[in-house]
Amino acid sequence: MNEYSGKTVFVVEGENERDLFLSFLMNIFPEIGLNKENIIVWGTNIYELYDLIEKEYDSDWYKNGLTVDIPFLVSKKKNNGNIIYSKDCNNIVLLFDYERQDPDFDQSKIEILQKHFNNISEDGMLYINYPMIESYLDMSDIPDKEYFNKKVLASIHNGASYKNQVNSISQLKKIIQLYSCLQNEINKILLEAGSDDWSIVLYNILTVNDERLIENTVQEQLTNYKVSPEKIKYLKHFISAQLCRVLPHNKGVSFLEKMRELFVCVIKQNLSKAWHIENNMVNETEKDYRYMFDDLTYIDLLSNQGKISRDKNTGYIWVICTALLFCLEYKIFWKYSDSINI
Repeated sequence: MNEYSGKTVFVVEGENERDLFLSFLMNIFPEIGLNKENIIVWGTNIYELYDLIEKEYDSDWYKNGLTVDIPFLVSKKKNNGNIIYSKDCNNIVLLFDYERQDPDFDQSKIEILQKHFNNISEDGMLYINYPMIESYLDMSDIPDKEYFNKKVLASIHNGASYKNQVNSISQLKKIIQLYSCLQNEINKILLEAGSDDWSIVLYNILTVNDERLIENTVQEQLTNYKVSPEKIKYLKHFISAQLCRVLPHNKGVSFLEKMRELFVCVIKQNLSKAWHIENNMVNETEKDYRYMFDDLTYIDLLSNQGKISRDKNTGYIWVICTALLFCLEYKIFWKYSDSINI
């Protein structure tokens, strides 16, 4: 596990991973020091990434044990002028979807990538999401008693239906949308006042641990900016109503603490499920999360997913988001995790 310093670079499949998943994470856990500038959006699937590596390093790259500079390859391919080299990174994280339905799906290729990219501080760590990144949202409650047995059919043709289904039931999606809504409203009004300090203002509002103090805190935060009394009044009522509607919490616990607590619960459920599926254990009994994290190899999980989804007519894929598990590389998450039981 790492401290929260040093440069962490993400190579992600799409904008959703950057603008929703990682953006929310960076805002509620600023201690880990992630930077949006260090997120490279590849823009297509993992199989095209494999083809790029093979093109640059030849078809025997894995057999020959070659070092692969993924940040350089992808940032150069994007051709946006911001070239990033692995030698300048402390940690490299790759976030991609399983893509079982893709015409280019190849279990052997994705297993090679999983075997090679197995160290976050070397060539990088690959986290594969089953069936896709939206799996971290696939919970109607937090914790969700049904999540451990949740699966999708291997015959899934595209991700649109799965995304729609998840968005309609997700409790975490409501919280992320809440954060985004508050961010947009505060940012809009502060920009009119000539400031871009929305993140500081929102962070301070979310640290309130008593619902009765929300409006007073909003008033205090905005008095330092040239915001009209009418807009301050609007924001006071708007923020109070939105927070209390979506994120009711116990007195003495801040809204930010509640967000973190729920996010950590989601992480722990995915860790437990990944470990159990990797070890072919159908009954959820193991509760030692540190042991499960240290013992998880990801390649056995991927191999088992490949076996049970091989037959498109009768097969299925366990719903698991391993992208969440990179968080456990940081000590700050264990600090929160140890105090939260599920």
